[in-house]
Amino acid sequence: MSGGILLVDKPGGCTSAEVVRRLKRAHRLRSVGHLGTLDPMATGLLPLCIESGTRIAQFLAAESKAYIGRIRFGLATDTLDVTGQTVRTSPIRAVSDAELDEVSRGFLGDRMQVPPMYSAVKIAGRPLHELAREGIDVERAARPIRIDFLKLRPVTSPDAEIAFEVHCTKGTYVRVLAEEIGDAL
Repeated sequence: MSGGILLVDKPGGCTSAEVVRRLKRAHRLRSVGHLGTLDPMATGLLPLCIESGTRIAQFLAAESKAYIGRIRFGLATDTLDVTGQTVRTSPIRAVSDAELDEVSRGFLGDRMQVPPMYSAVKIAGRPLHELAREGIDVERAARPIRIDFLKLRPVTSPDAEIAFEVHCTKGTYVRVLAEEIGDAL
C-alpha cells in the first residue's frame, strides 16, 4: 500500500492509538496516524492516514469535527463520562426546548476551554490521565476552541438525558462541553 486515507468505525473499549497499533501490525505498515483522538468509550469514524497519506494529515487534522451523543443530567464523575466515579449528584429539573436553544446559542463561537484531567494532554512529558490516576491534579491552561453548531434536544422525561450534535474545532473536549452545558442548565 503506497498510502491514503482509511476510515475506521472505531468500537468502544479501545483507544485511537490502539487502533493505529493494530493496523500497523496487521498490515506491516511503517507510518499510520489518526486525525483526532476519540475517547476509549467513544465509537465512531476515526480517519487514519496511511504511509504517504500522512503528508496531508496536518491539513485534515485542522478541519472541524462533528459529534453526536447524549448528556446525562443529575450526576458528575471524575472523568466527565460514564466510566468515572461519581463525585457529585444533583436533582434533575425539566428544561424546555426554548431553554435548550438559548443555552446552545450561548456556546457558539470562539471560546476558551480547559482540558480535563483525564486526557492525553501532556504536562512535563506525562499524560494528564496518568497524573489523574495517581490522584494528582495540576493546573491546566485553557485552550482556544470554536463551536460552530450546537443542537440540544430532550431524550427522556423528566429530562434526565438530552441528545446533542456539535460541530467544533479540533482540540474541543466534548466531555468538558457536556459538563459546561449541565452547569449552564
